[in-house]
Amino acid sequence: MITKQLFDIINNISDDLITEAANPHKRIKRIRISKVILIAAVMVTLLGFTAWAANMVIVSRTGHSSNIPDYYTVPTQATLLKDIGISMNVIDKFSNGYIFREASVGDNADYGENGQCVEKFKSLICKYIFEDKDISVHIDAAAAGTNLDDDKTAEVYKNTAIKYISYQNKIVPSDYKLTAEDEADKRSGRYVFSYGSDEVEIIDVQLIEFAYQGLNYSMCTFNNSLTRDALVQMAREFIDYQ
Repeated sequence: MITKQLFDIINNISDDLITEAANPHKRIKRIRISKVILIAAVMVTLLGFTAWAANMVIVSRTGHSSNIPDYYTVPTQATLLKDIGISMNVIDKFSNGYIFREASVGDNADYGENGQCVEKFKSLICKYIFEDKDISVHIDAAAAGTNLDDDKTAEVYKNTAIKYISYQNKIVPSDYKLTAEDEADKRSGRYVFSYGSDEVEIIDVQLIEFAYQGLNYSMCTFNNSLTRDALVQMAREFIDYQ
């Protein structure tokens, strides 16, 4: 994990990146800051240093979406093509019980080493829920693509590499001073450290990613008991639904 990248992304992420509304008639409730920081950490893990387009290197990504979801029912291909310029079949329910709750359109940008904007693009961010847990599915057509190393491949399905990572994110207050133990945990990779919470919190992060039919998919969940195989199965179902 590259700490400078993490701070660069955190500094650029909009406060509106991740918010939720229970339904269109209830007052909007903002998700805890920890999830905003978590998404920053996930983006760093997802992107790394990505080289493409004549050796252009992508070092950070910004993104934001509206406080209020754009869709409360599964959007059609025609709607998505009109709204964000890409289309796919959005699954409404997974076999393990996770169901579509809402989706938002994201506005994103990738930046190079010198801070120049390399590409702006829209994405679809879908939220699926089951009991008290949720999973976010991000879909885009960014030229940077996906970038988890091949050794993170959990399975190859229909000629598509489904990649998986998990790690623990230790989120601390902005004025927190890392202890000697923290420094050791950081060096060993035991924790990915992020700043911005009200108190110290350790959260388990799981991430699936794959590229299929010209689109990039990432599935992210926090503190979820789902196994790697269960998440890979969800990726298979999304691929089969196309």
